[in-house]
Amino acid sequence: MIADLDLCLLIDELRKQPTETGWVEFKHNNADPKMIAERVSALANSAALLEVPHGYLVWGIEDETHDILGTTFDYRRVRKGNEELENWLHHVLSPNASFQFDSIVRDGLPLVILQIDPAYANTVDFEHEAYIRVGSYTKKLKDYPSIEADLWFHLGQRPFEEGVARHGLRAEEAIDYLDYPKYFSLTGIPMPLSLDE
Repeated sequence: MIADLDLCLLIDELRKQPTETGWVEFKHNNADPKMIAERVSALANSAALLEVPHGYLVWGIEDETHDILGTTFDYRRVRKGNEELENWLHHVLSPNASFQFDSIVRDGLPLVILQIDPAYANTVDFEHEAYIRVGSYTKKLKDYPSIEADLWFHLGQRPFEEGVARHGLRAEEAIDYLDYPKYFSLTGIPMPLSLDE
């Protein structure tokens, strides 16, 4: 989860965009799971193509004026069949899809933010179909061969080491994921005495 202050700053930055872009889309209340899955695919692929750190789908913002309207969309209550939305998305999107939902109340109005990591190594697909943002529209990638070729070029250029394994961690949390004693042992470097070191 992203801290509330960071979410407020993020909302402000996204609202400054002159229009919806290949990596930002605003919705009011649309909770259609199929639409959301297509947007995750499109925004992940567009973020990779445009070399931005994330794509965003934000509910509760008017798409033309970027005014805060609030939303009735609550991702925790939306279901597709017998599954919660988030779980369903993980089943129907390709395994490289990485995203995170967050909620915040801003100016007394509820907002939902879906932060989407860029596609990595392969396109992010929804039911074996890749999508892309063309201007402010979501389209099937296969219908735009020159954009598809450009995207595949970008996907092949990103070194594995530059990828992010997990976002939004505090230093203490990140250390818990690493076998740092083994690293220092193998490299012969003395183990630091503090986390800051």
